Amino acid sequence: MLDLILVAWLSICAFYLWSDRRRIYLSFKIPGPTISETVNMLINTKLEDIYQEALNLYGKFPKICKIWTGPKLFVVVNDADNLHKILTSPSLSNKKFPYDFLRTIYGDGLITSSGLKHTIQRKQADPMFTLKAVEGYYSKLTKHTNVFIEKMGSKVDGPSFEVMDYLSEHLCNQTLDIIVGIDNNFENVQLEAPFTYELIKQIVHYFALRLQNFLHYPDFIYKLTKNYSEVIKLKEISNRWYSVLRKEKLPPILEKLKREKLTGVEEEDETMYERMIRNHMAYPKQLTEKDIEHQIYTLIAANQDTTVIATTMAVMMLGTHPKIQEKALNEIQSVVGDSSDITISDVHKFIYLEMCIKETLRLFPGAVYITRYVQTEFNLDEWVIPADCTLVLSIIKPHLSEEHWEKPKEFYPEHFLPEATSKRHPNAYFPFSLGPRRCIATTYAFVNMKLLLARILQNYLITSDLKFSELKFQYRISVTCTSGHMIKLTSRKRQ
Repeated sequence: MLDLILVAWLSICAFYLWSDRRRIYLSFKIPGPTISETVNMLINTKLEDIYQEALNLYGKFPKICKIWTGPKLFVVVNDADNLHKILTSPSLSNKKFPYDFLRTIYGDGLITSSGLKHTIQRKQADPMFTLKAVEGYYSKLTKHTNVFIEKMGSKVDGPSFEVMDYLSEHLCNQTLDIIVGIDNNFENVQLEAPFTYELIKQIVHYFALRLQNFLHYPDFIYKLTKNYSEVIKLKEISNRWYSVLRKEKLPPILEKLKREKLTGVEEEDETMYERMIRNHMAYPKQLTEKDIEHQIYTLIAANQDTTVIATTMAVMMLGTHPKIQEKALNEIQSVVGDSSDITISDVHKFIYLEMCIKETLRLFPGAVYITRYVQTEFNLDEWVIPADCTLVLSIIKPHLSEEHWEKPKEFYPEHFLPEATSKRHPNAYFPFSLGPRRCIATTYAFVNMKLLLARILQNYLITSDLKFSELKFQYRISVTCTSGHMIKLTSRKRQ
């Protein structure tokens, strides 16, 4: 009996190897760490450190390298030229791993979808993030920023505190207001809103846990785990939230559209949800109600997670670099004086502050790696990349390369002076990705972050007991400080 089982197992392995011979053959021509190096890393590395160690191991290869994890083939791409070729290629814009993990909760939204569906979703979402659209949201951005500044007053002259927690709550409330019209700060909202930053943090946490544990990649194994049960609970909370949201928000929107049809006058959309409903009524087959639900989850979570990390790290960098902080404040005062009424036109004049944000995103991009699925083999320099593999595209590698940056491991906003930018490789910096899947919310993110940072600097001196050279960073999905994001605030009005 055992002989028969062994023969059957060997036959299955032989069939797999033969049917996959082309992919295996091409992978042998691609450089990569030895099997012993990979096994040694997996055996001797703590689970929470596996992402960091993989980054160190595979980052040693200047251009590309391969990784086999069981039957899955990954090709890591590190150099700026090849990254640009891949990210700007429409034929390489499809996503599979690890975005399949996110579909469990977010569904097939703008981040996780591919092909024609993504093209349609992007076409419908683009108008929500134009400069004109951002100008329409600006009053809400200002309103929530003022609330945040007032709340921070309680931290003045107090001990160090974790600023990410406060920024997370602020940006979550702001995002909910702009996307679906839920204003937790100013109204006694009857609609429950469990899409708080704590919920989003849990979703990201379980996604990261699965990503760093190779044993949990197969669905049939992951569905047996406790983590999967927790993810399903989060999904159920999200579904209940959306069901109540739809019940509360949809009727007045439909009434408004009916009124527009009678009068022939189109009224301004108040939320992104309202615009999506309008698109659904016009093109019901292209944008279904389920698509709207998935899109809302995606927009809330993506905006919350990336903006929180970027803003938190910008505050940290200003707090650990007092001279840069003072220079940014001087610019703000030269534009608006002591006025707290900062217009969107003023925000566009904060050039040095924008350089500070760009430098923050260079050191701490929202994603360390992004991936693309290869459906058809293609040539990349001297290598042939086989079909049915995942490209792992390193954003952090060119961002920290001595080849492209004067002070790659330092916080140095002067990297983004016009003369420095003109001399640098054009593809050395892409925190919002490139090509057909480039982030559509770049303008919105910069306006929001510049307004928030300007108001913080107007009111408070940021300090930290930590020095930049002492900060320890952890590279997972994004870059975070292992020691936390601890700052102190002093009121500038008393200075």
